[in-house]
Amino acid sequence: MTTDTFLELKSFKVHKGQVLIPNQVETAEWLEQLTNDSQVYFKHIEARDLGMHKGYFKILSFIYDKLPLGFRKTVLKANFYKFLKMISKEYDVVFEFKDGTKMIEYHSISFSKMNQERFRKYFNNQMSIVYEEILIPLECDYLMDEVNAEFEKLLSKLF
Repeated sequence: MTTDTFLELKSFKVHKGQVLIPNQVETAEWLEQLTNDSQVYFKHIEARDLGMHKGYFKILSFIYDKLPLGFRKTVLKANFYKFLKMISKEYDVVFEFKDGTKMIEYHSISFSKMNQERFRKYFNNQMSIVYEEILIPLECDYLMDEVNAEFEKLLSKLF
């Protein structure tokens, strides 16, 4: 979702399960411009927890910084997120060349593509991938307690 598209969104609060109340001045002004017979269609977009989104990248950074130097030389920190997407097969093959080379597109975790519940499941799945596909194979399972403690600390701040 582009910034312009986001800024065009109208925001409402639900009242008693049946009434939508504008919760932004711009939304109220937009409603005032509508005539009584206007039909309006809505696409429901559930708010996502920005703190959890930021926390996800914070925990990935924490984990990366604890990994052995050899791994960090092979996979740069800027690419760690994509590395996780690759090993967890979080992508679609959009084109395959004759030589077998594949052009891929990573699945997005943007706010417009993933609701909070799906992101929560994604986050937990990524933690499992980190344990099973990175820490254990690199014989860094000794880091699991430290990572778990950091993860619990992060969750306690969010909830």
